[in-house]
Amino acid sequence: MVNKEKLQKTYFKIIEWGTYAILFAPLIFIQDYFFPFVVPKTIFFRIVVDIIFAVYLLLAVANPRYRPRMSFLTIALSVFLGALVLTSITGVNFERSFWSVFERMGGLLTFFHLFAFYLVLSSVFKERQQWERILSVSILAGILVSFYALLSQEIITRGGGTLGNSSFFSAYILFNLFFALILLISKAGLWRIFYGSALLVFLASLFFNPLGFTKGAVSSLGIGAVLFVVGYMFFFGNKSLKRAAPFALILLVLLGTLIVKNFYFQDKPFDLRNIPDRSRQITWKIGWQAWQERFWLGWGLENFNVPFIKYYDPELPITGDIWYDRVHNIVLDTAVSSGIVGLLSYLAVFGTAVWGLLKLLPQIAERKNLAIPLGMLSLLLVYFLQNLWVFDMISSYLTFFLSLAFINFLICPQEKENKQKAVPLSPFSAGLLMVLTVFALFINIQSARASKFIFQGISYPLEQAIPA
Repeated sequence: MVNKEKLQKTYFKIIEWGTYAILFAPLIFIQDYFFPFVVPKTIFFRIVVDIIFAVYLLLAVANPRYRPRMSFLTIALSVFLGALVLTSITGVNFERSFWSVFERMGGLLTFFHLFAFYLVLSSVFKERQQWERILSVSILAGILVSFYALLSQEIITRGGGTLGNSSFFSAYILFNLFFALILLISKAGLWRIFYGSALLVFLASLFFNPLGFTKGAVSSLGIGAVLFVVGYMFFFGNKSLKRAAPFALILLVLLGTLIVKNFYFQDKPFDLRNIPDRSRQITWKIGWQAWQERFWLGWGLENFNVPFIKYYDPELPITGDIWYDRVHNIVLDTAVSSGIVGLLSYLAVFGTAVWGLLKLLPQIAERKNLAIPLGMLSLLLVYFLQNLWVFDMISSYLTFFLSLAFINFLICPQEKENKQKAVPLSPFSAGLLMVLTVFALFINIQSARASKFIFQGISYPLEQAIPA
């Protein structure tokens, strides 16, 4: 008879190594798929999540210690997911909201997997060393993606690497940059060489990208750096430094403004009235009109194409763009898809995480450990600000939900877990979830096949595209 403890260790190892595999999803790029930068990595992410979630159910049934704990952040995420489901049902096209399209893969099916990913991470990994290993693997994957983007000679991957777009690439790199920063400060020994080198690679990939730096990402990074430095001065400085912190904040903001004005935008002023920034202004106007029409519950996930056509502005082609399927602003994007209900629940996720980290900061005793909550707090700000100009794809979604799980670990100390009520999980409910997970696995495999067949149909010679 198999020893129960050994079996649980096996479950844990499968989940651990599956998590490592997921963190390499941004590296996946297969050219003979329809939308090769999006579909293969999203399908890979969802399939591996299906596997580790199924194993997690076995582990949670066997050992109550690994069952979900109802922290405020988990509740906020659950409410947000519920809002997405509700507003997709009440939206204009539930089928599109659930499945999404191959170009984006951001429908409910992907959000279910992201939430399952968060649930597994936040329930299974309860030690700091485990999280340091997970963040280190993510940093390693980020380094490989950065080198590919910087060194690739192919037109389609140059600057964006395996993510195919410099904006999506920059959003993904920002997460790993802050992971490297907090581990560089909080850890000691030879590992600091790795984290310091990674930090330099990430900065180089942002500022010296072959396609030019992404204004939203670089600007938000500067604001996040200001918050990090001033926060360090305020929480761990002497009385003089604490008094100087507000003045340092003002000085750094002014200095940053001068640098941005005189260096980054000297030749091309940053003005929404100018092309190509005018296209953003027009799209935001369409998004605002769409939100006002369906203020409470929105149009449903992935349905911006409907109000975009309804409120289309003929001035848009003058800017060089003719089509948008996203608003390119996280506030308006969420409001259009899920209305005020979805927007407030989305902001509540940030608010809960920020509040938990702020409460944690005064409790830090060692100077080096202050970098962890302060770094994650700065990361949340940077991520939110850069998303005012773009939207998420699977790589940034993945690292965002990873970050939320890590924040949940930080703000819910493990020694207090006995005060948190574990979610009941009977063998029957676990079995039902297992069946649904296996079904989801089958769906993902079929989606991958569909993407490959579409590519063959549009690119192969007729006799190969349609076999006899």
